[in-house]
Amino acid sequence: GDDSITGDDSITGDDSITGDDSITGGDSITGSDIAYIKAFFSKKLEQIPQSWQESHDKAAKYENTEKLQTEQIKLQTAAEIRAAFEDDWGEAR
Repeated sequence: GDDSITGDDSITGDDSITGDDSITGGDSITGSDIAYIKAFFSKKLEQIPQSWQESHDKAAKYENTEKLQTEQIKLQTAAEIRAAFEDDWGEAR
């Protein structure tokens, strides 16, 4: 449906996380790793809710209360995730 993650939302190539990316023993996350994580997650926090907002607007336009409620919950959850992210990692973008 409208909520599928495709195209620009897919995680491929340089965005993939493989076994070699695991942190073990003496491994540490560098400042550039943290900057990458923050930038990547911030981008997703913007991209994914955009489609939910569009679905929300359509549901409101056509008075589809069930879909409207679903999209409101998803948008509220995204806002809560953003707030938790900002608390833990600093302000997103």
